[in-house]
Amino acid sequence: MASLAAVHGLDVPEKVVACLGFGVDAFHGVNHTQVLENLAALEREGGYLGAFSLSRATGPGSLYLDAVAHAREETPAHPSIVHGSIAAAVRGEFGDVRFTDRTRGSELFINPLMSIHFAVDLDALARRSLYLDRIEDTVLMRQIAAVIEAFREEVTPRPPRRSRTSAGMLGLLMGNAGTGVRAMVIAMSLTGRERRILAEIELALEREDPELAQRVAAINKIESDGNAFPHACGDRLRMWALAHVWMIFSVGGLLIVLLLLAVLTT
Repeated sequence: MASLAAVHGLDVPEKVVACLGFGVDAFHGVNHTQVLENLAALEREGGYLGAFSLSRATGPGSLYLDAVAHAREETPAHPSIVHGSIAAAVRGEFGDVRFTDRTRGSELFINPLMSIHFAVDLDALARRSLYLDRIEDTVLMRQIAAVIEAFREEVTPRPPRRSRTSAGMLGLLMGNAGTGVRAMVIAMSLTGRERRILAEIELALEREDPELAQRVAAINKIESDGNAFPHACGDRLRMWALAHVWMIFSVGGLLIVLLLLAVLTT
């Protein structure tokens, strides 16, 4: 954002933003459903310049892979997750690809969209920013982060639109990756704060009560098997029982205690 604001203030004839690595920053709260929505808005305004792929079969693609490999050799303790993800996509890898211990404990979704450059007119993009003027007097990165966080506290983010049709179509195109694609579409429709809270809850649940975490995972598996509205009574009953297992045990224990008291008092 600092670079965008700085270049926006320059009086030069050609100013272009080329964005590579679509989907990499989902872990940090970037909502890529809204990224696509904003690209569509820029197209309507004449600010979208098109897209092109970084292919390993081209000179630039080959040089990029060499540069990423060299940087990793020079900084083995702290390799770039962003460039590692993009390089994996350029090589044709897919899914939860492991290339550094820094991603341990998280699930990646390496995919071909990461190797595509999306190009837009810089001034058109800057005009769509609602807080760019607030960072003009900042000097440090943490000051910019504080300004952005303060702005986010002032507004109510609009929930993105969800599309089952998109998930289904991507599943057909991706074949066996359909479940992973559906999970990605659902994750993309959450805000960054919701995604972080959900991840913290799941991690805490896994630490404190592994058995309950397994039951929650079972419920999630039932809900993600492609049949969101089970018609069979048995499926609905099983889902309800899994979700209310502690209540069932509590009621059962209470009934046993009442029966014992009834026997002892007669």
